[in-house]
Amino acid sequence: MSVLTESGCYRWALSVLVVVAAYASLAGGAVAQDGVATDRAALVALYDATGGETWTNRTNWKNDAPLGEWYGVATGAGGRVTGLLLSNNALTGPIPDSLGSLSSLIHLLLSSNALTGPIPGVLGSLSNLEVLELHENELSGPIPDSLGSLSSLTHLLLGNNALTGPIPDSLGSLSSLTHLLLSNNALTGPIPGVLGSLSNLEVLELHEN
Repeated sequence: MSVLTESGCYRWALSVLVVVAAYASLAGGAVAQDGVATDRAALVALYDATGGETWTNRTNWKNDAPLGEWYGVATGAGGRVTGLLLSNNALTGPIPDSLGSLSSLIHLLLSSNALTGPIPGVLGSLSNLEVLELHENELSGPIPDSLGSLSSLTHLLLGNNALTGPIPDSLGSLSSLTHLLLSNNALTGPIPGVLGSLSNLEVLELHEN
């Protein structure tokens, strides 16, 4: 019968920890790579949906360069997309639902283009989003209730579009919001009283509705 000494037990436990750590590292790396692949697919879908071939600047888009080297794309830890900065870049057509899979996104700036159609409700799933700028496009339809789930949002700029319907009460849940710009649309109905609970709000523009 074999007996493990105290030092033998220690060496055995240490080897187990090394194996577990190595496995966790490999698993974490695989998850990160899966996330980058998902982000890449979402960006390709955006390019295809918004006339990427005619963008003003499309440097490195749809090639094998790291995503952080694509024009207007910022990346963070693990290469995940944290910023999409494509304002005034001749984007046309609808905003694809695929952007809802950019789970690390912090800044989404698509203003001053010619985007059409509705604001996708899936943008409300971007829990890390702090800045959403879609102003000066040709977007139509209602403001999605789901945007009220963006608890980290500080800037919501949707002015100068063709949005219709009421201002959703859900926007009153955006406790971090400092800028809410909804002017120059075709919004109707009363101003929700819940907007009065936005204690951090500095700029509120609702004119020309």
